Amino acid sequence: MNKFKFILIAITLAIGVLFGNAIRAQKSSRDTSILIIGAHATYQYQFPGADLAQRYGNNSNIGAGIRMKTTNNWLFGAQGVYLFGDNIKNEDEILANISTSEGEIITQAGTFANVIMNQQGFYFSGHIGKLFPVSPENLNSGICFIAGGGYLQHRINIETRGESVHQISGDYEKGYDKLTGGPAISQFIGYMHFGKNNLLNFYAGLEFTQAWTHGMREYDFNMRRKYDDERYETLWGIKIGWIIPFYKREKQKYYYY
Repeated sequence: MNKFKFILIAITLAIGVLFGNAIRAQKSSRDTSILIIGAHATYQYQFPGADLAQRYGNNSNIGAGIRMKTTNNWLFGAQGVYLFGDNIKNEDEILANISTSEGEIITQAGTFANVIMNQQGFYFSGHIGKLFPVSPENLNSGICFIAGGGYLQHRINIETRGESVHQISGDYEKGYDKLTGGPAISQFIGYMHFGKNNLLNFYAGLEFTQAWTHGMREYDFNMRRKYDDERYETLWGIKIGWIIPFYKREKQKYYYY
């Protein structure tokens, strides 16, 4: 999962470096709706619901994607986000069967292990939406509604800080990480803005996600059975995004006198 996080950050930075200097604003005025294709980087703070709230507390995600706004203000795009958080519910129960009566885990050296758990996951989706201008002076900005669908996956990442703990190392960790995944849909409502320059382009709003997931591990050591539970999970959160637009150049006009 850490690799996925770094890949998203690298993609976002690469887009800025490779295309930042190449972006040129279209010369037409903002009172005309124009075709805009752009990349975007996002951050979201989320609150879990339904079955997801029984396992995790609040989390965050960062992401990157690409989107097209047509001259009719339809929106089409795709994105990927990396989910992360450090609030695991009932953490002491997950490793209870390999812990002492005091809740400690013994390392190979015979000392108490410093075990750290956190949430990791991702959500890949495609989406379609519509932008409704609120001012005739800027027909490329306004209230937007976006619906998406894709695949959500998450797990409990279990780490020890430089200690050898055979019970949760390698494939043994998979027996406790509760890897879960399945199809998901999302809805976003917010405001999208394209300014006069290439720096002031953003969107912000609320997003609600619903997922129909199932356990993906052959065996869960804590539950002592195969982990294939059917689950309904929700997330809602505050989402902001920075847009890097690639405007189509307007044809040059010539005037004869």
